[in-house]
Amino acid sequence: MNSIAKKINAMLQRHRASSAAPVHAISEDSYFYIEHDKKRSYLGASFRVTPLNGINSAMFEQLISTLSMEIPEGTIIQFTYISTNHVDAEIDHYILNKYNLIQSNLTMDERQRELACEILAEEKIALERGKSIPPIPFTQLTTRYNRIIISVKIPTDVHMSEEDYQSAKEYMIKLETSLKANIFSDLTKLNVTEYLAETRSILYPFIPLNTAYDVNVKIGEQVLFPTTKISNKDTNTLQINDTYYKLLSVHTLPTPTNNILLMNLLIGDPVGNEKQIGTPFVVSTVMKFHDPFKKSASVERDYMYVSDQATPFILKFTPALAIKKRGLQIMFEAVKSGQKSCEMTLNIFLMHQDKVKVSRQVTQLISFIKGANLTLQEDSEILWPMLYNCLPLYPSEESLKNTYRHRTLSAEQATTFLPVFTDFKGYSKEGNNIYFTRRAQHFFFDPTTGMNRNGAILGSSGGGKSVSTNYLVMNEWLAGSMQRIIDEGGSYKKLCSLLGGQYIDFTVNSNICLNPFTHIRDIDEELNQLVLLVEKMAAPKESFRDLETALVTEAIRSVWDKKTNLMTITDLAEMLRQHDKIEAREIATKLYAYTKDGQYGKWFQGANNLNFDSNLVVLELFGLKQQPALKSVVLMLLLTRIQHDMYNQTHIARKFAWFDEAKSYLGDPVTAEFIDDFYARLRKFNAGVWLITQSLSTIAMNPAIRSILNNCYWKIYLPHKEAEITEMMQKGIIPSDQSFAAMLRTVHKRDGEYGEFMLSNDDSFTTARLVLTRFQQILFFSSGNERNYINYLLDNGMNIVDAIRQLMEMESQGDLIPQFKEEAEESETIEVA
Repeated sequence: MNSIAKKINAMLQRHRASSAAPVHAISEDSYFYIEHDKKRSYLGASFRVTPLNGINSAMFEQLISTLSMEIPEGTIIQFTYISTNHVDAEIDHYILNKYNLIQSNLTMDERQRELACEILAEEKIALERGKSIPPIPFTQLTTRYNRIIISVKIPTDVHMSEEDYQSAKEYMIKLETSLKANIFSDLTKLNVTEYLAETRSILYPFIPLNTAYDVNVKIGEQVLFPTTKISNKDTNTLQINDTYYKLLSVHTLPTPTNNILLMNLLIGDPVGNEKQIGTPFVVSTVMKFHDPFKKSASVERDYMYVSDQATPFILKFTPALAIKKRGLQIMFEAVKSGQKSCEMTLNIFLMHQDKVKVSRQVTQLISFIKGANLTLQEDSEILWPMLYNCLPLYPSEESLKNTYRHRTLSAEQATTFLPVFTDFKGYSKEGNNIYFTRRAQHFFFDPTTGMNRNGAILGSSGGGKSVSTNYLVMNEWLAGSMQRIIDEGGSYKKLCSLLGGQYIDFTVNSNICLNPFTHIRDIDEELNQLVLLVEKMAAPKESFRDLETALVTEAIRSVWDKKTNLMTITDLAEMLRQHDKIEAREIATKLYAYTKDGQYGKWFQGANNLNFDSNLVVLELFGLKQQPALKSVVLMLLLTRIQHDMYNQTHIARKFAWFDEAKSYLGDPVTAEFIDDFYARLRKFNAGVWLITQSLSTIAMNPAIRSILNNCYWKIYLPHKEAEITEMMQKGIIPSDQSFAAMLRTVHKRDGEYGEFMLSNDDSFTTARLVLTRFQQILFFSSGNERNYINYLLDNGMNIVDAIRQLMEMESQGDLIPQFKEEAEESETIEVA
């Protein structure tokens, strides 16, 4: 062991490490008294902020300006980026929010409520497992909670007076105000228990956050637990209890200058591939600020000295001198222009209970970040002093000086090395849908939080549309939403049966009447929809001319005035047949198929008898696929009925209509116009409509489709082929912004692990990953013998939850699933009793 490491290790064995902790006490307004020696003390404060998911030039300039504020010489500002598995609070908040929604849902019966709680319990188990087992195995990332602790230490006299206190406090308030107003809107000052919990999370990353505090003991002496064992015996590895720490320090900074976006790479590849930091880690940037006048002379002297040395001949043989000269020149010019200077220290600690794993991650990070023009090196010997300087409020002028790891930079240069980035975590902390970011943080989404609740899910064939929608539908069911799903292919039959919903299968033999006039409330309000419906019946392949529209409008009003809700299509046809204009009589003839004597008459004669007796209703139209004209009319009538339900159920806070396999309808201008009108109407009822379809790139765009997309505040893009993306850009389906298309090209999925999507609204776009629990995988898309075995268990009286759990138990035990004869086509779904 090296002599330095020996001395450090001996010190750790002889003395409690907490005896050197500088934080002594805290004031009523959460300012810390910090003392390192008998010559100087500090007043300090720590703030917690959520890292940024991006930064523009204005924000960057504000950050530089804040760090360039007038502050006393020797002030230390510290950015400590902590990435650990302490996601318990997020999970508990998410689960409790959903549990409360379940308990307050008066539409659920006892069986449904019990089922909902079982589904929620399965989800909680899976989320908690993510703290120790990567939810997405190939990334090696366990679920992360990323936050920044910004600490500020203002030097004062060792015998701090009230005047010293107020003066230092004033500086910190200015810094706090500027940071919160311009960069970190959620900046929160830590109280003593929060400070202890965050500091301990670095030293004990694999135990729950600990907020214990004894008012009778110095704060610093409580950071480390009494039984903690620290060893620096291995010069390359620090060990605290059962956790191993590896240190990376800066060997060479980027030249000639750095871009702050480098710090987004330092926490793992934002694209979300395998180039990630697979262990918890801490990135620490510490800045000790100089007196600008004193430092100016020092920088000028160093620059002149190196310039005299750096003759062309010398530079030819010593490239390092050229780099040094360029750096000093930048520093000299910055200081001369009035910029503040500081001594900046940047370090990264990786920690894990597996020593081999943390060593492997060090090698991988060094290799990955080298491509970004930053050279890191594994540090050794002084690991405990370096970790000491990473702890919030711990570093001092002396402790920083003794490690010899600082670089003199301007405030602007130092700002580019601040660890301020993370993945965007979603649009609502109360989101009832939980996903993962590309770097394994939780991502929350609630479709009710936008300017409207409408949306669209677009993707190539096989991109995961049905699975994505099943997940949303299930979570809306848990939240007590009224939901109406129009489908063509059985994608929701299994889920509907499990959740106790109503499944209505429309076939040519269905005994259903869809009279469009039965539920009319205001003929003036709904007249436009009725005219479009009649247009679709009478002219399925062509649109009405203005005269025909006027004739039908007049006829509907005339019959309505006489018969109101008893009116039928037959009555309308009779009225048109008696008209003196030949165009009206032609429309009557075209309506024959929908009158009482026509082939579709039974669907429209009499009172509408379609009853929805569940919050969740699936309307399956696959059985009408061979009757495209009838299918389109039925679709329009179903939309009208859904609209009626959404209007009447004013006591239900969340209401959604899901419209799957919509592509086949959008190509028809009349149907598309009807759907567009449906979108606009449901928005008035505080309800949402979601369109789910394969890529629109093959559909000829029309004004109605554009209006539908414009009415969708939310858009979920699943994986698309390159040609589809190009086509959608050309048609104006997606923004022409190249960065938007570039991100969409990266969206992908890994079968059995996750499905990725791009979520956009009117203001922004981001990516997230749907990671299903094994329970959800079996529920949403089991197939083959797996599906047959579930069917066998159901046929023998087992409920779906127990059947899925039995299959999962067999898998966990390594048991083979019994082989069963294929009794259904691959496209069929599990029948659920």
